[in-house]
Amino acid sequence: MTELMEFIKEYLEEAINNNNYCYYLSRKKMTGYRIVNRPTYSPSDFDITKYLKFSDKFNEYILEFNDILNSTFSNEYSTLFNKNIKTVKMIDYKLRIIEKMKDLIMDTSYASYDTYTNSIEILKKQKNDTKLKKTVFHELLHLSSSSDLIFSGFSQECLTKKGLTIIGNGLNEGYTEHLNRTYFSDCGNDYSYHDHVQFAAMIEEIVGKEFMMDCYFKNGLEPFLKRFGSIINDEGKAIDLVLDLDSLLDKPNAFIYKDKYNKVRKDLVNYYEISLNNKLNNGIISTEEYNLRKKVNIDDFINGFDYYDFDVEKNNSKKM
Repeated sequence: MTELMEFIKEYLEEAINNNNYCYYLSRKKMTGYRIVNRPTYSPSDFDITKYLKFSDKFNEYILEFNDILNSTFSNEYSTLFNKNIKTVKMIDYKLRIIEKMKDLIMDTSYASYDTYTNSIEILKKQKNDTKLKKTVFHELLHLSSSSDLIFSGFSQECLTKKGLTIIGNGLNEGYTEHLNRTYFSDCGNDYSYHDHVQFAAMIEEIVGKEFMMDCYFKNGLEPFLKRFGSIINDEGKAIDLVLDLDSLLDKPNAFIYKDKYNKVRKDLVNYYEISLNNKLNNGIISTEEYNLRKKVNIDDFINGFDYYDFDVEKNNSKKM
């Protein structure tokens, strides 16, 4: 085990021994997983111009991202961006042979954010500047939601009986790109994590937009699982859903995986209907709005349209 793995193991074990964790059991899959509460940080004053140390192009992208983040979201959601941007490294992605062959045929984006080293590895020489900026924004969203080595948005490392594993990565990638498309980048139907974006948008509608953002930027996986589990009255199924999204990440929605993708869609429709019924019964929405949301959102979702959102007025006018 590397020093880093050993450090994380000790960190998690200490938190567990201090009862600073949430322990879940889901019939089969989650036995032995322990989800540690994510640390929170307080907002502070910040002057980004002190930390623009990259090329003119990347400095421009970072400034634009910072402007959108501060003008669109609560200042609490800028806290981790302000913290991490101070020391972030921008590393040039080195293409492997198979990737070079793929890049000759299509303009492909290659990038990742490493929470351990606080570094963005990105293919800097891309043919399409619009796609490059979109990719940078996606990674900056990861940077803006990552803390304490093991937490990034909805994903975190967990200590299991068999060692360390990552949970929530599928939901995290889908929601990161959903935020990217909704607030930061306008790229038509050209986006990554096709189905996971749709799944994350549906999940956001079920638990609530503000709560979903709060979990992504601040509170992490543990409160999300509690809220989702309470809505559908089954925390085990909430965890199963997150694990299903993990297992489908980077797998094409075709052939052998199609049935599993369709199962997730059907599960989410069921959970969405439960949340709609709750809102109707509690007087949060009217019968008219209930019928409209059920018709517009579920039909689009089941058909797996290229992009799926929950703007009822927009979708309704689109169908007129």
